Amino acid sequence: MYHKVEPGTPASICDEIAVLAERYLMEPGKNGLQRIDAHIAAAMADSRWDDMSKWHRVRFRLIRLQQQRDIGGRLGCDSR
Repeated sequence: MYHKVEPGTPASICDEIAVLAERYLMEPGKNGLQRIDAHIAAAMADSRWDDMSKWHRVRFRLIRLQQQRDIGGRLGCDSR
């Protein structure tokens, strides 16, 4: 069975996580992490374990993107 992917939509959960992390990376300061933490707390409160897992993965991806951006900036590879 084939899954039809609409243009502009993530093809898999990994793509969705990457898109969400990049979106939250653009927020100033720690706002992105705070908003993700709110999603995690809401999912946990409602026992939505799949959502909680997804948002934890988004959080980890965001942290990794922030680290890569910071290292790139220190090495003079800043693309901003």
